[in-house]
Amino acid sequence: RVIWYRNYQFRKVKKYCAKILSTSESVKEDLINSYNFSEEKIITLGFNPIRFEENNKFKKPVYENYFLIANQLWEHKNHTYAIKAFKQFIDNNPESNTKLLCTGYLHDHRNISHNNKLFNLINDLKLEERIIFLGYLSRDEFLDYLIHANAVVQPTLFEGTPGGLSAADSVSYGVDVLLSDIKVNKEVDKGNLYYFDINDLNSLSKLYDSSSEVNIPERLTKSKELSEFSKNRYSNLIYQNLPTIEK
Repeated sequence: RVIWYRNYQFRKVKKYCAKILSTSESVKEDLINSYNFSEEKIITLGFNPIRFEENNKFKKPVYENYFLIANQLWEHKNHTYAIKAFKQFIDNNPESNTKLLCTGYLHDHRNISHNNKLFNLINDLKLEERIIFLGYLSRDEFLDYLIHANAVVQPTLFEGTPGGLSAADSVSYGVDVLLSDIKVNKEVDKGNLYYFDINDLNSLSKLYDSSSEVNIPERLTKSKELSEFSKNRYSNLIYQNLPTIEK
């Protein structure tokens, strides 16, 4: 059903849109190779870590020393891999009090058994006290957790936007990002990035183990200029193409 509806949308876009705004080179390639879009019609936006809020005052969460996964609980977001790698990290560091926090809805409408399998895995690995599901947060709550995280983990198997929105939010606020090494994520070209092999648990486990101390003022200061640069680049790219779109 989902595939049919998306294919229907792509056909309508191809037929009626004079220009296409693509979030990545990877999406552009898919549009050309899978749907026969004309390359000349596609404008690639790329990775734009833009900070939308002016607020620099953030509440400290009740949890300390944690990594954050900011994805919906969908199967392709690959929480299973991140959890197994976290278990390996805990086994290698039994004195550590590090936690893994997860935000987002807990239901995958395309695979309704996925969340139960994930929770059963956590129980089997005896990580009930170490992996916390926060549910869907307000924007302000999410930023509080984001700013204070050791790093954001993005283990995804597929994205349209480079690194997904969680990577853009992270970089815009100076938070380190641990990224799966899929093709689209290699288009993330700004920020403190650390890639891991999605076929090797040890690859992510080592990154959990190498996180540095969090310095909030330094994060916010260094990332602000990058955010302004990305905002200007994004705006210019849109406005440069508006006359063409209007024609």
